[in-house]
Amino acid sequence: MQVRCLPRFIDDLTEAYAYLTERTRADRLLDDVIVSPYSFTRGVCYVSPELNIVSHRASAALSVTLLSLSVLFCTTEGRAAPSAACSDAGISGFIPAKIERNPSPRYPKNALIDYNEGWVLLEYVVAKDGTIRDPVLRDAMGPSDLIDEAMRVVPTWKFMPATRGGVSVDEYRKRTEIVYRYESGTMSPTGQHDYVVVYVHPASPRLQASTHDGFARPFKRGNDLYNEKKYAEAIQVFEALLGERLNLYERSRASLALAMAYSELGDYARAFHYSGHATIRNAENLEQRRRADALALRMKLAIQNGAFAEAACVFEVLSSVDAAAAAPGTASAKMMTAINAVVGNAAPLEIPAKLAAVPYLGEPAGWQHRMLRTNFSFSRVQEGVKTFRLTCTGTVLEAAVDDEQQWNIPPLAGTCVLRVTGTPGSAFTLVEE
Repeated sequence: MQVRCLPRFIDDLTEAYAYLTERTRADRLLDDVIVSPYSFTRGVCYVSPELNIVSHRASAALSVTLLSLSVLFCTTEGRAAPSAACSDAGISGFIPAKIERNPSPRYPKNALIDYNEGWVLLEYVVAKDGTIRDPVLRDAMGPSDLIDEAMRVVPTWKFMPATRGGVSVDEYRKRTEIVYRYESGTMSPTGQHDYVVVYVHPASPRLQASTHDGFARPFKRGNDLYNEKKYAEAIQVFEALLGERLNLYERSRASLALAMAYSELGDYARAFHYSGHATIRNAENLEQRRRADALALRMKLAIQNGAFAEAACVFEVLSSVDAAAAAPGTASAKMMTAINAVVGNAAPLEIPAKLAAVPYLGEPAGWQHRMLRTNFSFSRVQEGVKTFRLTCTGTVLEAAVDDEQQWNIPPLAGTCVLRVTGTPGSAFTLVEE
């Protein structure tokens, strides 16, 4: 398939990554761990000095990935415009389901004892009778009892069903984030279903610091291995650390470290996964000075994985978190301009992909992509690539991956996400037209 190209992007991309590389050689994103002088049953933690950081060292692999898409982009002067890639596709006459009853999950007793915090992302169908159908765990971090409690409670919720033209219809791709943390407050309002916070101690301040004395030492050991370029060994330390009792700050820091280490090894799928954990809820669990750098890394990894819509959404968050990091001339702004160019270009888009197993979810290896076009097909499909599921707001489609067939997304489908599953490491190319 011949893919039309636009000129001049290569120079801008090279300059952007030269900029990233230059500013990150001198500083590291890992370095220190903020430790809070916070007393609880397991002892007292201590304050450690804070060091200056900037960003994760850049990799030229992104430019290689983009070149492999056979698409070059034009850049324009000035601030990168918001991208249509991050906007939900509307459906004429469609009114989304609204929550009527959503009892809160309980904070599991074991998590309370260990001061464990966590996050769970569920996806489900709101049926035309307002009940929840086919709940699926899409992602999580934290102990399994937090996941179990979310999976127990959310399916009991009741909605006022979605309608199209006044008629009740099923709504697919409904999502809920459940956040378990110690913080002042109460459960989110009854009218909100997409983000629910389960609070514990009303008098406890929100922390962006380490509160477990078993975190700082292994984190430093992993950091030292990373700085010695022993990335595989650093990954072992950080992944083992995630199995311990941790708060959301500690989980975000360890996840950010894993994203960096996997990126150095060229495993961009796993790096992308962990960067998502580091930046949940606009990277709110990290210190302010780290948030922009973590989001910039997330944006870069999204592009490396062909997730242009996700990259566009991250750029919007980055702009609100740190306007300077998204200002004209920055690497992030130039990448956003490139994304706008590919979204606005009618030429077919080829996205190389590789299936990766998501830790602890127990599902087949997969790859996920928010669709940008209405027609798609597969090419260069390896044997281990098995099936796909296209989940849209208004419809769903499942089929075997076939490189001799093309599929069309119906006009009233709404926003669609493609998930391809199979054997870890199996590769293929998605073609959108």
